[in-house]
Amino acid sequence: MRRFRGTGIASSVVASGLVAVSVMATGSSAADLPPVKAPVLKAPAALWSWSGLYIGGHVGASLSITDIADPLGAPIYGDNVRSPGFIGGGQIGCDYQAGMFVFGVQGMFDGTSIKGNHFAPNVPLLGADFTTQVKWYGTATARLGITFLSNGLFYVKGGGAWVRDNFRLSDSATGITIAESNPTRNGWIAGFGGEVLTQDGWSMFMEYNYMGFDTKRTTFTDPTRLVSFDLDVRQNVQTVTLGINYRFGWAGPVVAKY
Repeated sequence: MRRFRGTGIASSVVASGLVAVSVMATGSSAADLPPVKAPVLKAPAALWSWSGLYIGGHVGASLSITDIADPLGAPIYGDNVRSPGFIGGGQIGCDYQAGMFVFGVQGMFDGTSIKGNHFAPNVPLLGADFTTQVKWYGTATARLGITFLSNGLFYVKGGGAWVRDNFRLSDSATGITIAESNPTRNGWIAGFGGEVLTQDGWSMFMEYNYMGFDTKRTTFTDPTRLVSFDLDVRQNVQTVTLGINYRFGWAGPVVAKY
């Protein structure tokens, strides 16, 4: 009996069959696996920028404390005058943001209703009222802030301050002016505050300021301008204000796009 000599052909057929079965099995296993989803790229949180010019207005309450003393040491006008009142005005400035820090400069001007009175019973021969009134003040400051909660800003400020005063000494019985002075005094300011920026370009702030006007020799003149005398006057003004700013060129928060 003759053997069939087709061993090579048979081996090839068998091998091909095994490969086909393997491919079918692999395809069937792959079909059973869940589909793989591509990673989803999300935009980062909105980036708020404080950089740019701004202008705005504010209102608030204030207290001025004025100490008056005779430079010769006589206890004629001693003690101090506490003068409360309201303030209102505007501000203009520019900020630059670098990372989480904000640097800026600002100018501010206010009209006031600050007024107070002190009775001076030791004036020779008569009692007198010493009246102080702050007509206006202005400031020029630098600001340094740090951002928080993406659109919040806490800042400190400091610089120069100027105040226009009216000091008047009058007869307490008749109200007739004995002497007065209208100096513009220069000093310094320090303060701090918080500000929140909105999507439409507006920001709202609240701040506290202390303005110091050190002791200065002040000349008082009677209404006829024939008699004058000097008093030492030291003054400070404290304010709490609420205000708003509009930031030019603001286009809302910057969001990365994909």
